[in-house]
Amino acid sequence: MLNVEAATKKQKNKLTLSVAAAAAPVASAGVTAARAYATHIFNFPQGTRGLSIFPEFKAKNAVPHEKATDLSARCCFPPPHTQVLACLQILSRGNVFADIYHMSFISFQTVASTFHRFCKYFAAELYDEYVYLPTGEDLRKVMEQYDRIGFPGAVGSTDVTHIYWGMCPYNQARIYTGKEGKPTVAFQVTVDHSGRVLAVTRGFTGATNDKTIIRYDKAVTRIRTDPVYTEQKYKLYAQDGQQFEEKGCYLLVDNGYHKWRTLIPPSKCPIDRGDLIFSKRLESARKDVECYFGILKGRFRINKLAIGFHKQEYIDNVFFTCCILHNMLHSFDNRGDMSEEPNWAGSAGLHNAADRDPNTDYSSVGSMDGQHEAVEVETGFGALRSKLVTNFVYRREKKRDIVWLS
Repeated sequence: MLNVEAATKKQKNKLTLSVAAAAAPVASAGVTAARAYATHIFNFPQGTRGLSIFPEFKAKNAVPHEKATDLSARCCFPPPHTQVLACLQILSRGNVFADIYHMSFISFQTVASTFHRFCKYFAAELYDEYVYLPTGEDLRKVMEQYDRIGFPGAVGSTDVTHIYWGMCPYNQARIYTGKEGKPTVAFQVTVDHSGRVLAVTRGFTGATNDKTIIRYDKAVTRIRTDPVYTEQKYKLYAQDGQQFEEKGCYLLVDNGYHKWRTLIPPSKCPIDRGDLIFSKRLESARKDVECYFGILKGRFRINKLAIGFHKQEYIDNVFFTCCILHNMLHSFDNRGDMSEEPNWAGSAGLHNAADRDPNTDYSSVGSMDGQHEAVEVETGFGALRSKLVTNFVYRREKKRDIVWLS
């Protein structure tokens, strides 16, 4: 009996060694590629912080990871860094779960469960740490950047992006299909001028318009009500060059929103030359949020493809996770510091917008969406916007201190 057991054990060890020898070159190449990929995506130690919130990783001291093996002496659970890289691969390249099996031999079921847990806990535990409205010194820095480009008092730009839901339930397709012509999940995002995410709403049905979504945006509500923002002071110029103080922060938006005092849009039909150049400049400045959507969908391709999940909760977690990772990269790359763009044609040239006659300029300014819903006009909106236009025209024509930042 002992001889039989010894022979069986010997054969098993021989089989294990042969498999290990055959897999060694592949594993070595895979580890090298994984390390290079992790370095390319973001600072690896920062990214692996999310592993500490996995329930099974918390209990790894009770069941040591390296001792959990099957009958072939293979590890039952992939190493933590492999699981992180698998999740990053799906987020950044848009791979399906089956693709990860061919890359790492992690089973489809393990990849699926790991990915959804990763996104769920990553979004829940790290959102407040990396995505937040600026206060104190951060608020001063953000407002200074907007002041240099001609919009004192602004704290960010807000817009809605749509994520295509490829597996939307048939009986819900109508409420998820809006202007995009296909089922989508809509997220409203607020960013500062450097491209850092300040706030993200939960996902809304694709048929929900911007005017409705913004009513449920907690960040916008806070800017409208919190004294940190409503009592924030900044200086404007009158038409005669006299400075005066104004208070109350605002966001740059397109014309698809309500006319609240905290939401400043461009004018669709400029009434004079000053209104025209202000609107053109605002439309250019609020491209920071449009650029963010392009960067996010380019860096995390899963948001650019038809997401094949059956629950909207999974899509929400994916989008939040991508926003958090974006802010991690933003901090690691020190993208918050901006300087004047030296190659911009004229510090106050404004793309020659001022040379156009407002009576003959038919170029589109602002969004044409949301015309079917009544626009809510808030007291003080028109007065503040008029002051901002006057301030912008004076600084552009007299002081010539408006610059473009990059």
